Amino acid sequence: LKNAKAQEQLEKYAMQRKVKNTEAQAESVRRSKKVLSGLDSLIASFAQHVDEIAYYDVSFDATVTNRNQVLHCDDLYAVVTPDLRVLCVVKDRRNLHKGMGTVIPGYDALLGSDKDEE
Repeated sequence: LKNAKAQEQLEKYAMQRKVKNTEAQAESVRRSKKVLSGLDSLIASFAQHVDEIAYYDVSFDATVTNRNQVLHCDDLYAVVTPDLRVLCVVKDRRNLHKGMGTVIPGYDALLGSDKDEE
């Protein structure tokens, strides 16, 4: 549906002879098609792993010691993969899944440097 609207906008710009807007819109449509195709490939590659666990949410308390002091941390939260890689540790549970970016392998590579624009 989004691509159909983008295509309509592209045709509108072309009819109005707005060359710069037409080129920008056309590039946006090409990029969207590329990303959607890549996401379809990711979905197909993960189909066999759909019932596997991607990560665990863990809550814990910790005591950190260094040379000069001891620090007690209560109510920490972490995201841990089944192979025990820690993806994220936060104090506020609401922020647990923000900015992880590594949950879907290949997603960052697919979006490239433009992912911040979305």
